[in-house]
Amino acid sequence: MVKLSYNEKTIIKEYVNKIINDTELKSDLVGNKGKNLKSLYDRLISRKLNNKFLDFFIQNNPEKLTEYLETGMNKFLNFQAFKLSADKLGLIEKHSDLFLVV
Repeated sequence: MVKLSYNEKTIIKEYVNKIINDTELKSDLVGNKGKNLKSLYDRLISRKLNNKFLDFFIQNNPEKLTEYLETGMNKFLNFQAFKLSADKLGLIEKHSDLFLVV
């Protein structure tokens, strides 16, 4: 488990909020309405978000970037931000383990 400082938590919150409000992600989600979100994430979105993660943390917290990549924090944060964005758009079917767009 990664122990985070207050500053790191603030930077991570900023990143997640940036992704949740990312217009490209919103467009991808809305444009693929009716498709399996997990498949969409694996096929297309994860690469885009990984690039956004690298760009953001190179600029905002470069001394921790290697640690975040080695621990998988990038993958965890990206997937959580993706799900939060999809939920914010009303695209996640409630009470479903399938993670489908409604």
